[in-house]
Amino acid sequence: MVESKTMNHSYQYLKQKVERATPTELIVLLYEGEIKFLNQAKEEARNGDLPKRCENLIKAQDVLRELRNALDMSVTEISPKLKSLYNYMIEKLVQANLEKKDEHIDEVLKLVTELKDVWILVNKEIRKQNNQQAMEGLSITA
Repeated sequence: MVESKTMNHSYQYLKQKVERATPTELIVLLYEGEIKFLNQAKEEARNGDLPKRCENLIKAQDVLRELRNALDMSVTEISPKLKSLYNYMIEKLVQANLEKKDEHIDEVLKLVTELKDVWILVNKEIRKQNNQQAMEGLSITA
């Protein structure tokens, strides 16, 4: 019963976090989910639970597919490069599943962590610019 309440609170917290997130914050949340699934897959391998490992690798692939499919190829020159990178990471996770090798997972973890860190910086810069614009829009009268 306690576990059910905890899971419900966790779900509600995550739901609110997603609903309030900006588009770039959603990207960070997806990367965080990706990292979680990859770490869980590695843990399941250590525990000898290959079906759970496979399940988490498939979830990780699904996150990468969502990120890839959300790219707007007409907006920026980086989108095709990200698409190629996402495809590469998906291939690595398929290999990890087939070959049962964590080195493929580690490679994807490294790439995803670097991407997440970049998007965190992008979020900070956007917030900074938004705050500056808000401050410029304020007029203080005595």
